[in-house]
Amino acid sequence: MSRSPLLVAVLMAVVLFTLPLGQTASFAQAAPNSTKVAALDMTLRNLFVDHVFWVRSMVIATKAGNAAEATVAYRQALGNAKAFGGAVASFYGEAAGQQFATLFAGHVNAVRNYCLADLKGDEAAENAAAKAMTQNGEALATFLSTANHNLPKDAVLSLLGSHVALHIAECNAAAAGKLDEEAGTWDPMLKNIDTISDALAQAIAKQFPSKFM
Repeated sequence: MSRSPLLVAVLMAVVLFTLPLGQTASFAQAAPNSTKVAALDMTLRNLFVDHVFWVRSMVIATKAGNAAEATVAYRQALGNAKAFGGAVASFYGEAAGQQFATLFAGHVNAVRNYCLADLKGDEAAENAAAKAMTQNGEALATFLSTANHNLPKDAVLSLLGSHVALHIAECNAAAAGKLDEEAGTWDPMLKNIDTISDALAQAIAKQFPSKFM
């Protein structure tokens, strides 16, 4: 499921075409090219699918006591955070990409810590991990809304809050051995990440119109 940095770069390159030579400045006001916006949207959706796939794999493997499999899934999830950072860097620069990658890795670590605490029945550690997820979501929303004013912080927080809640539901169901209930979190998770991807792609297209002509 993980995409290589090269694949991410190729997909992003589709979006980053500059205006042809001789194009008049008035075209900057034209509607974004829907194909290029869709290409960015699909790149983001693929990155998010990798994220939720590897996090779910980590949760299930941890519940099953398969430490080696859980470790591989965890490594892949962290690699996905770096790939996200590369996508962000394509628009906002290397420093911003690294900052986002660090924040998203923090999200992965908070989910992992919550899962481990839940399986051990350690309520204090569970609450601490849930708090870390909330604080991380606040930091991610601040980052995104500051980088792009087409992304209101409250709206981003709402989407990320739903995302975190689904991770928590996933971990709780797995820890309780309620596999049907855990499986039931998958479709809502996909809908959530599709909504987040759509919002990000549209906001970026508005912020960088010349790159979507």
